[in-house]
Amino acid sequence: MSSQKYRSQIISFFISLSLYLSIYLSIYHSLLIICLSVYLPVYLSLFILSIYLYQSIHIIYLSIWTGTSRRTSSLNFFLNRTSSLNFILNGASSLNFFLNATSSLNFFLNGASSLNFFLNKFIPEFLHPQHFFLNRTSSLNFFLNATSSQNFFLNGASSLNFFLNATSSLNFFLNRTSSQNFFLNATSSLNFFLNATSSQNFFLNGISSP
Repeated sequence: MSSQKYRSQIISFFISLSLYLSIYLSIYHSLLIICLSVYLPVYLSLFILSIYLYQSIHIIYLSIWTGTSRRTSSLNFFLNRTSSLNFILNGASSLNFFLNATSSLNFFLNGASSLNFFLNKFIPEFLHPQHFFLNRTSSLNFFLNATSSQNFFLNGASSLNFFLNATSSLNFFLNRTSSQNFFLNATSSLNFFLNATSSQNFFLNGISSP
């Protein structure tokens, strides 16, 4: 009788340990998904906007206080730096892959009801109903019933996918700025021509005087 009691206690200990580990890992993965899916795109968008704002203010300052040649060098620096932004936007496909892969977590959470059925159905046949482990199954029931909110969050990730897919239009705009570079670099020759006409005007005006 005592050996059966010790055996039941050992079995209940290992089952409760596996239960608590599964709950801990599920909560940890849920928090990791929330951090990667919500906060990372927000901070990335703020970083990109700050880069654009800084470069815009810098170009406006140079256009007011300096000449055309220095303006074009600043704009060239800005346009060359857009390749890093393209790299970031193209790398967002890996985040899309991560968000689409969360369906496997949904499958795991929905399949946990079978574990509930197993615990409530078969465990009482081996252990006493008033055992420490069986009294703790209510926490697992609460966790499994609360997963609907996480399913709602994972299904809402499609809006983030829409945002990431829409960045291709920004890539198209950034790639078209090379033609503007060509125009700005060509203005230096026009400036040279216009500045040279002043000497010709001086010469022509000097001929008309007696």
